[in-house]
Amino acid sequence: MSKITHKDQTHKRFFEDTLESYNGKIAFLHIDVDIASSYITTLEKLFDKVESGGVVLFDEYKNPHWVEATEAIDKFLGGRYEIRKCKVNDKYYIVK
Repeated sequence: MSKITHKDQTHKRFFEDTLESYNGKIAFLHIDVDIASSYITTLEKLFDKVESGGVVLFDEYKNPHWVEATEAIDKFLGGRYEIRKCKVNDKYYIVK
């Protein structure tokens, strides 16, 4: 089994100022940003980097306290993907 190394970094800036600098591929993207504008920014900056077969998990999707987040996700996806519900944690996700 190969060793996993972590190179975590904290950047205290707005999403639009930090996400663009990531140039790698993404296999699993868990988005937990609460508000609609942050969902749009995050999806615009990172969605194309998610690999085919990769998973995008939405923390606030269909949460009655974050209706605007659900609307933003639906608008961005435009019906192109089946949104599935995870039975373990009741969160919603897509497989790209």
